[in-house]
Amino acid sequence: MYCKTRKLLSVLCIAALLGGCAGEDVYDDGSSAAPDGGSSVQPPVSEKTPEPEGDTYEDVVNKAMLVTYNGQEYNGYFTGTLKNGRPDGEGKFEPGSSVDYFAFKGEWVDGEPSGEGEMQTDHYTIDFGTVKRTGTFLGHVKDLVAEGEGSFDAYNDADERYHYTGNFANGTFNGHGRREFPEETKYGIEEGNFTDGLFDPTFAEEVQYIFSFQDNMKLKIAQPFLDYINDEEDLFTIPDKEVVVLEEFESYDPSNHPGITMLEGLYVTQVTEENGYNSQYQSIIAKNDSHVFDILWFGDNMSITAGDTITAYVLTLGDSYYMSRAQLRIDAAAALAVWLEKTEE
Repeated sequence: MYCKTRKLLSVLCIAALLGGCAGEDVYDDGSSAAPDGGSSVQPPVSEKTPEPEGDTYEDVVNKAMLVTYNGQEYNGYFTGTLKNGRPDGEGKFEPGSSVDYFAFKGEWVDGEPSGEGEMQTDHYTIDFGTVKRTGTFLGHVKDLVAEGEGSFDAYNDADERYHYTGNFANGTFNGHGRREFPEETKYGIEEGNFTDGLFDPTFAEEVQYIFSFQDNMKLKIAQPFLDYINDEEDLFTIPDKEVVVLEEFESYDPSNHPGITMLEGLYVTQVTEENGYNSQYQSIIAKNDSHVFDILWFGDNMSITAGDTITAYVLTLGDSYYMSRAQLRIDAAAALAVWLEKTEE
């Protein structure tokens, strides 16, 4: 009897466990009701959280694409790596048109050029302080700002096209460069040092600039002469030339300055005063029995006039020419004066 009772109790306990807690009704959805009719807390419903998708990468060649530069969109073709469909890493974008174009080869981040690279565009703007110029740029950039070697073509206020090639820094001409007007004849060639977009020549570079005027004296000064002018700049530009120079040349000895020549009995036919980058100078045309000389004079003694006879200590720079006031081409020897003085009559 005792054993039958234990078996019956065990069966009842198992049934209770399978059927739910005593006194509660269990519904098909798993919820239960308390004996007084109130509902108890439902078990949480488990929802599967989607796993995040990884970045996708693709190497492409000449893929048609739209790129934005300076607020303007450009159609073209991209070769390189795409991350999630956008250029990222090393890549090259080439323009789809030869007009109104943008090209860049270098580093890309999230679809945009970033860091260093090579850029080409006909919509690059340089701020020169007093004016902004938009033109064609080709060269090295950092974060789309010109930095390093490059070239720039634009127009001045007179609608004359010029070409610059050389060094850039902070987006404009800085360091050594060369600017010229290849289709014009009235401008000299600015070659030498530039500072913040402006020609800022050394004395030797200014002398070369003056002799490069294409409608006046076209001369490329040999580098040894330019080196000599740089090394002996004070000889040509000292403020009180009369004291220093005359003491040195009073008993002239060519061995002291082997490049300096003394010319006596020069008859002055033409004098023009000009404002240079660093100071005023005179362009003096003078001749003797055998030669015509085109002399640059940066001294304080500006009293030389046409009709004077002078003695000149000069550095002869090479064969050149000048245009007379009658617009005749006259061959002449170009020279840079150390000292000029009128001859006593």
